[in-house]
Amino acid sequence: PGSGDDFDWGIVVVPTPADPSAPTVPEQPAGPGIQPSEVYTPGVTTGETIDYSDRKIPVYAGTEQNQLRHGDFIWAADHPDRLVYIGSQFRTRFGIDVSAYQNRASQNETIDWQAVRNDGVDFAMIRIGLRGYSSGKINEDAFYRQNIEGAMAAGIETGVYFFAQAITVEEAIEEADFVIERLRGLNINGPVAYDWEMHDSSYRVYGTSPEMATACAIAFCKRIQEAGYTPMIYAGTYVSYVKYDQGAIAPYLCWYPEYKSDSSEKLCPTLYYQPDYWQFSSKCSVAGIGGNVDANIQFIR
Repeated sequence: PGSGDDFDWGIVVVPTPADPSAPTVPEQPAGPGIQPSEVYTPGVTTGETIDYSDRKIPVYAGTEQNQLRHGDFIWAADHPDRLVYIGSQFRTRFGIDVSAYQNRASQNETIDWQAVRNDGVDFAMIRIGLRGYSSGKINEDAFYRQNIEGAMAAGIETGVYFFAQAITVEEAIEEADFVIERLRGLNINGPVAYDWEMHDSSYRVYGTSPEMATACAIAFCKRIQEAGYTPMIYAGTYVSYVKYDQGAIAPYLCWYPEYKSDSSEKLCPTLYYQPDYWQFSSKCSVAGIGGNVDANIQFIR
């Protein structure tokens, strides 16, 4: 969905206030320095491997192999920047994810969510906040409430995502609690996604061990689930293969980005594992939103 730091437009630095009248956040595990072994049990490998970037990546038991193939998708005739699933194994829905960038590009910094719905959007994932990838400060997206309320009012299934940069389990729990606090009273009906990214050495998460990265993702998801929401993990190919224990995160929804165009050799997601959501473009055009927007397909059995 997109990175961010203190210079990112559309963020508001907000301390999380202590509100004695607010519902209780799930109790945080006691003690500093929570270790990965305290959070999850490593997945069991099958002995098979995946070739990725000169590495042999272990395949985990208890996971579903990708069932999507080239030939299962075509570009829509009426929306040539949108892929349509024509296979038979899944029912699909079309959705988008947005952040303050889309608000800033739209008239009066406001997305016309009814126009979005009328343009065939079934679901939306709204950025609710982020941790700065260099500063480590947690910020909320300045338009998260406006976008959630607008999408919900238009009848669009609405979830949220948090751009995470946790390097300890405690930080992952802090990120989850930040999200939970801001969702109070909004009654979203979509998933809550953990979006942990690392593009280069400028990211504070650079060098995080696979064990700790996996523990952070699971700690976030457990916390979100305890609060009554459906957790989901957003991860690109590198993080999926190198940083995450796929056996351990298998219980959670998978949101996978891999962008396609007319020149793509394989018009399908190529991750070894079956994604629940596929972000196939960052350059989609949708009525009611200025500029480009990320486009997604949800696969439902």
